[in-house]
Amino acid sequence: MEKSGPTTSAWLSAGGTGADVETDLGFTTLVSNLDNAASEIVAYQRDSTVQRKDLAQKTKDFRKMDDAAKLAEFKSLLKGIYSHIGPRLGEAPG
Repeated sequence: MEKSGPTTSAWLSAGGTGADVETDLGFTTLVSNLDNAASEIVAYQRDSTVQRKDLAQKTKDFRKMDDAAKLAEFKSLLKGIYSHIGPRLGEAPG
């Protein structure tokens, strides 16, 4: 398989600069895209942690309820659990 264009060392010896190589290879765009992806991952992790802690508190509160209140809150708690774990399992919340 033959590469198109000159090799990097041949290109540099012909008068190109390291900055030109960086621009030609798209490192600036790549770094920018990776920074954006990292920011999105951090935001997702933060949101997930908040949701998980909220769900844990709702579960603790549910355990303390009397039976009549548990019957009323069961569907809501179950929906919260499925909406939290469903996307991680590749399932649509329902």
